This record gives sequence, C-alpha cells and structure tokens, in this order.
Amino acid sequence: MNRIHSAIIGVALLGLLAGRLWAVEAWRATDYTKRVPIVVDNTNISAGPLTDFPALIKATDTWLPGPAGIPAGECASKCYRVYAEGSATDADFEEEAYSEPGSYANFESWCALTLDADNNSATDDNIWLYYNYDVGGDQSTATGVWDADFKHVYHLAEDPSGGAPQMLNSKTGAKDGTSYGTMLSGDLVAAKIGNGLDFDGTDDYMEAPIQAGFDSANPHSVSCWVKANVAGDPKGILKVQQADTTASNICMMYLWTSYDGYAVGHMGQNPFLTPDAAVTQTDWHHIAFVSSGGVDQTLYVDGVAQAATVASELSVDGNAVVNLGRAYSSYYGNLVMDEMRAGPVARTAGHIGFEFAQGSEADNELTAGSPETYSPPGGGTPIHYYRRRWTQ
Repeated sequence: MNRIHSAIIGVALLGLLAGRLWAVEAWRATDYTKRVPIVVDNTNISAGPLTDFPALIKATDTWLPGPAGIPAGECASKCYRVYAEGSATDADFEEEAYSEPGSYANFESWCALTLDADNNSATDDNIWLYYNYDVGGDQSTATGVWDADFKHVYHLAEDPSGGAPQMLNSKTGAKDGTSYGTMLSGDLVAAKIGNGLDFDGTDDYMEAPIQAGFDSANPHSVSCWVKANVAGDPKGILKVQQADTTASNICMMYLWTSYDGYAVGHMGQNPFLTPDAAVTQTDWHHIAFVSSGGVDQTLYVDGVAQAATVASELSVDGNAVVNLGRAYSSYYGNLVMDEMRAGPVARTAGHIGFEFAQGSEADNELTAGSPETYSPPGGGTPIHYYRRRWTQ
C-alpha cells in the first residue's frame, strides 16, 4: 500500500469516526451552464416531512453572495430548472413574477419540494437552480405545483379591471375569480409576495365558484396574507357561502378583522374563534383556518395556533362560492390581500408554520450559495464543478 492510498484511507476513516461522509451532487442538466446551490432552512418546520410543499424561490438583485443576483443576460422568464439534491428529475414550478429592473433577473417562483422537519434531519434540505440556457424555452409546470390538497390558489397578481374572470386560479379546474364593485387597475398593488389586491371596504370583492371536494363535511383549510388599511375597523376578509339566493345566510365560514385582531366563524356560531392576543392589523399577517370536518376548528395567526374550539359549521354543497374582500352580505374589507389558498385537507401546524415563515422572512428561509459553472468533461472534471458538503 503506497502513501497515497494510506492517506485516502486515513481521511475516510476520520470521516467515518466523525460520523460524516462527503456528498457529491452531479450536474443534472448539462444544457444549462450555470447553477446556484440553495439551502432550505428547516428550523421552522416543526413537523414533517412536508410533501410537495409549494416553496417560494425569490431571486433579487442581492440574493447571491456579494451581494449580487443572476445577470439578466444569463436568465429569462421560466427558462430555468430546479432540482432537489440527489434527484435526477426537475421539480415542478410556477413563476408568479419576472422582471429585469436593472442588471439582474428578478423572479418569484413556487416550486413543489418535499422538505423534512428540523427534528427529523441532521442537515437542511438542498436544492439547485440551473440557468443560462434560453434555447430550452418555458420549463414551468404550474399545474404540477399544486396537488390534490389544493382547490383554490389565487396569487391575486392580475389586473382586477380587465375582462372577467380576472383573477386566475393556479389549481387545475378553472374556478377563476371575478372582481366586483369599483375595482380599478390601481387596486393591483405591491403586496406581501409580488402583487395583491387592495379592497376599498365599500363594494370591492372577488367571487369564484367553489371547487368540487371543498365542503364543510370534510377536512379543509384556508389561508391568506392580510394587511388592514384601517385598524380597529371590523370588516370582512373572505367567506364561503351558498350561491343560492334562497339560502343567503347558509355560510360555511366567515373570516374578518375584529376590533383587536381577526376572527372566524359562521352564522349561529358562538363563540367565534379569535386570537389569543391583540395584533397590529395594519401590519401584514398570515391568517389560516383549519377544520377537521366541521367540528374541531383552529385559527392560526402568523403560524401560531390560537385557542381551538368545537363547533359545527353550516353545510354547503357544490352550489357555493368563495368571496375575497367580503364577509356577510355587506361586510366589505378595507384591506390588502395576497396569496389565498384553500383545500380539502386539515393542514398540519408544520405546514402552516413554514408557509408563514417563508412569506415573513426576508430570505424566504432560503440561503443561496455562489454560482457554479459547468464544463463538459474532458480529461477529467475539475473538482470545483462539484459541490461538497458535510452530512451527518
């Protein structure tokens, strides 16, 4: 055995004694000459794994070390791919926004990833963004991001004054939303994630038919980002209600701003679900409501479960609608709303907590590393074309 072999074995033994091994990530898409390693901070995933979680990737002028961004000449809208570490199949993603305001490409994309809980893994999840290949064209697969646990997904990023229906549902099955009242193009405003809608509190609201499978008899969840324009003014955020005019008071749920926070309930329910403590309504807040199927109900504010209750929701069927910006018949919300989602599943605390964390943290719980460049192998692949990290 020569000295080189002895040295290699020695290093391997040290790694084994430390309980660690090198992990090498192959270059998955050789048509793309550059890639960025991204670490997903799973500290705020309290329980998991979160399967096919729609994680937000937000590229800005300063998201890479330097700080810097991806040069505009090396990227184009939807012309990139995302891979989970160790996977040879690229992940589905939906691009919500793309722009090149200066020298760098800026975009916000939702990517379906399986993320482990902090207490289940010794390492964070890692993903790779490949870019610098325009010939490939649109690589997005928006419908693949939102699985069967979603029925309504509104980014609220469309002009509400356009032709109806204006607000697109990213989930397969249409059910797009139509704006009502006096909504103008100016009501499309900068919001929590990209753009959102500014409801005037007088007559503005959005309405969409309910998706089949979302009903009060089964588990369901609703979430959104909300910022009130006026504090202490109790007004509607959203409702799910029968569309039949003869059953105008049959409402599965209302969500509205209360005097010191938020509340959720329905006609005849007492008490309503309210926050454990007062919140500043004119700040952005993530609100979620989870029901096991009309009995056990929980209100979440900013990723934290508030006091739960047991109360039966009133029944709705397929002839129902979802309204945004309104609860009750004339309870209009003076507020800005963004990223409304609803589906036939009782979301876990881990899911809701990380949904909040991704939207509230400046880095979206993602840390991007330095870009790497690929060169076709020939005479050996240079060692810096691989990323090495210690794994527990």
